[in-house]
Amino acid sequence: MKGEFKQIVKDTLIEYSYDNDAQVINMTSEVSQNLLAEAIEKRIKAKFHIFRINRIITGDIDNY
Repeated sequence: MKGEFKQIVKDTLIEYSYDNDAQVINMTSEVSQNLLAEAIEKRIKAKFHIFRINRIITGDIDNY
């Protein structure tokens, strides 16, 4: 499960690393960071139930 969580983050980073003109997006920009954070949050919530997300983040996935 933790691997799936990491893969969602990695896939989102890859997808959002370039804009439509194939230029690298400045990830130090607060606008870019907010866009990426929202996209990651949306994808994680779509994949996992909130209690599973909490257990992944806290590392308590063995007791699930």
